[in-house]
Amino acid sequence: MAERKEEEVTFASFKGLGYVSMVKGVPLFPLLILCFLGIAGTFLLVFLVGVAGLLWLFLCAGALLGLKTVCESDNKAMERARWNIKALLLRFKKSSTVLTVSPNKIGSKHERFRKKLTKIHRSS
Repeated sequence: MAERKEEEVTFASFKGLGYVSMVKGVPLFPLLILCFLGIAGTFLLVFLVGVAGLLWLFLCAGALLGLKTVCESDNKAMERARWNIKALLLRFKKSSTVLTVSPNKIGSKHERFRKKLTKIHRSS
């Protein structure tokens, strides 16, 4: 009799939950913010300045194009840029050139949650 090969068991993965939601290569939240600023600012500037206010629309479109090229190969590029800006501002605030910022905190999320939960429970 022929022996049967055991099939490898595959499980559903949550890998997709770590990706940033994008629309045509641009992260969703910056896209919404820039579109809102572009449309509202253009109407306001065209009303106040005239046709020269359309330059604001081209500036917002250029920013969207820049975001698309930055996030083209790395979907976490905006998150890394946010942490770099945070570190830069903290360096100016503390006036230190050695200071770095990391998104990771010591301890697991569950430990920190339990600590907060015990503080809330004891205070009531």
